[in-house]
Amino acid sequence: PGQCDGRCYGIVDSARLPELVDAVGLLIGSTRWSSDDHAGLVHWFNEFLEWLQTSKNGREEENTKNNHATQYDVQVVSYALFVDKPEIARQVLQRVPKRRIDSQIRPDGSQPQEISRENSWDYSCYNLKHLAQLAHLGQHVDVNLWAYEKDGRSIKQAINYLLPYASGEGTWPHKQLAALEGFRLRDALVA
Repeated sequence: PGQCDGRCYGIVDSARLPELVDAVGLLIGSTRWSSDDHAGLVHWFNEFLEWLQTSKNGREEENTKNNHATQYDVQVVSYALFVDKPEIARQVLQRVPKRRIDSQIRPDGSQPQEISRENSWDYSCYNLKHLAQLAHLGQHVDVNLWAYEKDGRSIKQAINYLLPYASGEGTWPHKQLAALEGFRLRDALVA
């Protein structure tokens, strides 16, 4: 009683850690950031990466069907690149077209797992943010997710689907309890 080993859905709470990994590059060379500091952080992220890939919670999160799976991929790829395991990053990124784009984006660009939610605009932008992050990360290991398209399903098509609603040209046809904030699409694309 009173103990919980967590749930796979809690992994989304570490979705901002790739930003930390990215920011560490700014510290390298600083007198305030020692080689021991860097080695310690690399060690921690290496262990976290292994946990994400081998734990029950990590495996469950990887196999979800919505934005949770996409952000899981961003974390695994980011950490793999940070700890100098590009082969892991490449493997995950090579699976993104089938596992994420084909299954999460319809030919019209809508994202069925996200538009079924109560704040569908927010979740659609959130998932697109992670897809864009994966496309950006893919450039580090020669995986071009921006160019991927199958039967109309692509990251670009997901962007095109959301654009008229972000600009106010159209009325969002799905459930959105919170106010629809067009800037969420911009935030997704500058991630």
